[in-house]
Amino acid sequence: MNWLTDKKDLTRWNRSGLRRFRYVDGNAVTFLETLRQAQQDVFTESSKLQWQSLETAIVQPVSETAEQRQARWRQQYYAERRDYAWEIMRSYARAAHVLGEYLNAYANETFIRTATQWQHVRRLVEMLDYHPAPPASAQTPIVIVAKSGKSGTLAAGFAFKNAPEDGSKPSVFETLSDLDIDSQMNEIRTLEWNKSQIDFVYNDHSRSAVFPLNAPVEDVSVGALGVLLVDKGKRTRGLAVKVTEVSNQQIKLQGENRPAGFPQICKRHQVRLLLKPDFKQAPKISGDNVVILKPDHGLSDNAVVAWKSDSTWVAAVVKEIQGNRVRLSRSAPATGTALYLTAYSDARDMNVGGSTVRRVILPLVDYREQWGLFDKNLQKINSYSIHNQDGQPVYTYKNGDYYDRVYFIPKDSASAAADTIATVLTSKPQDMALEGDPGGLATEDWMVVQTQTGMHAAAVTALIEREHDYQLELAGVSS
Repeated sequence: MNWLTDKKDLTRWNRSGLRRFRYVDGNAVTFLETLRQAQQDVFTESSKLQWQSLETAIVQPVSETAEQRQARWRQQYYAERRDYAWEIMRSYARAAHVLGEYLNAYANETFIRTATQWQHVRRLVEMLDYHPAPPASAQTPIVIVAKSGKSGTLAAGFAFKNAPEDGSKPSVFETLSDLDIDSQMNEIRTLEWNKSQIDFVYNDHSRSAVFPLNAPVEDVSVGALGVLLVDKGKRTRGLAVKVTEVSNQQIKLQGENRPAGFPQICKRHQVRLLLKPDFKQAPKISGDNVVILKPDHGLSDNAVVAWKSDSTWVAAVVKEIQGNRVRLSRSAPATGTALYLTAYSDARDMNVGGSTVRRVILPLVDYREQWGLFDKNLQKINSYSIHNQDGQPVYTYKNGDYYDRVYFIPKDSASAAADTIATVLTSKPQDMALEGDPGGLATEDWMVVQTQTGMHAAAVTALIEREHDYQLELAGVSS
């Protein structure tokens, strides 16, 4: 076919004195030239070359030196072409080169003189019934450990000896040069040698994650609440989670929407999982519609209280009582405001002038706050009066066709003021206060906080103990 395919001289790369034998004579560049010349023969019909670019892409001179020929071959191999057939042929030449190098390496491993891999050498000499073993004077590492906090130079000539098990005379060894020792170098490892660099991923779409385990854990069940923590530098971010599946190898978690600053992808060594909360406790009520009173305030659920805001009477329903804290149905009055307990009168049928009318009978204005009347929706209203023949008022009323119930603020006489039931000590408390003793809870501990928007992780930034309760300040969630 051509001179490249007829080469039989294997001594070209294998002169005497070499430690390896070269079985493959060629590489990707020469293989491509061999293929090109072969394709010239294949695509030549009636002395006419059908694949013209085999000759025209890089023209071969009539005569060229070995150096010129090698330069042409390199140009031919690295040049870009838009010929699919040529690119396939070049890829084939590359594949043949890779395969040839593997074959060459394995062929060298079949002879003792050229084998380099221990397993291959061992198998070859085993054919001669020879089993390699370590030399009699085997070597072993000697470790010199400095005492904690100590450093210095160990002078040459430091001696030590072995203790033969057969009772023979021990051999004495000594150091040949000075050695610098330091307790800080007793144990040196690469940076983050014991920290996993595998990615830990929190799936934003499903709000889930898989926490791997080194060993099975006990007393963890589906539904358990916890906090997933990620340490980023000096800051720790938390995310509230719930256990959805437990196995010996992993724990599957379902969590909240990823909060700001919590990374979607981090390294496993940065991740911690806190489970099994020590306690569960609801904080005291707080907010814009809450007031703090004296503990003996005397209010009850659903009672209606009134107070003056500037010069206007305002009323609200007691929605919740928690010790000295009271939640109202509207925005709380200011600190120092006096609260009054209202009474009420319901509508009833009456005979007036021979006709039946429906009225809500109210005390005379001398026995109630005149401008402190409210309908069942606690909207402020006014009243009408009925007078006798002397012009004295007999009673006051509201039309029962329009009002089913009317609230009023009673008092003993015209000269007396209405009785105060309580005075606001604190208005609109925003603190997170909890009853009792905090126990082992401390700052920088993490909590799962249930709010109207769901579960959230929060870190304790401050803890203030008081006589009957304690106050928390949290980071990561609104109190």
